[in-house]
Amino acid sequence: MSILQDSHEKRRLYLRFRTSNVPGEAGKRHIVLTKDCCPKLIGRKFNEETNYVYVSAVFDMPNQATYLIFDFNVGQKGIELNLIPISYYKVSYSNNIA
Repeated sequence: MSILQDSHEKRRLYLRFRTSNVPGEAGKRHIVLTKDCCPKLIGRKFNEETNYVYVSAVFDMPNQATYLIFDFNVGQKGIELNLIPISYYKVSYSNNIA
C-alpha cells in the first residue's frame, strides 16, 4: 500500500515516534526509520536525489516523542511545498518490526 498515487507524485510525510521505541543506535534512528518505513509507505526505497529527510533536534535523545519529515519527489530542496499533499503516521515497533 503506497501513499503515492504514482512514482513521481510529490508528498510530504511526517513520521511521529518515541525515540526509545526505535531499535538500534540512537544516532542512526533516522536511517532505521527510513529503511523500515519507506518501502511500506511509498512502495520503494528512499532516493537521495529527489527525496529529503529532516531530523528533529531530539531524535537521538532517550524517551522523547519526536518526528521525522520526508519530502518525496520534490526534485530540489527548498522548492515551494505549500501545495503538495501531507501525510501523517505514528510509528511504533514491536519485536523490532515497524
